[in-house]
Amino acid sequence: MQKRFKEKFEEISALGAENELRLPHIELCSNREATVEGCAGIIEYDRNLVRLNCKSVTLKFTGDCLCIGNLSAGVITVSGDIVSLEFGT
Repeated sequence: MQKRFKEKFEEISALGAENELRLPHIELCSNREATVEGCAGIIEYDRNLVRLNCKSVTLKFTGDCLCIGNLSAGVITVSGDIVSLEFGT
């Protein structure tokens, strides 16, 4: 019984880790800066709109004077006056 529980726990843990890798981690600092981990690329970028591909979801930032920084290892920082953040597929 204990062995079966351990196997099931390991299976669930592996699924959790797999899902965690597909989902972005977003950290907001007020409405001035957002750091997105797990970004696969930039879809659209201009002064008022930033759309990011995050594997299983698309993130859309709207606002004013938006700019992108920290383009390293799947981490992108969006800064400016962020008015909204939308999630899409």
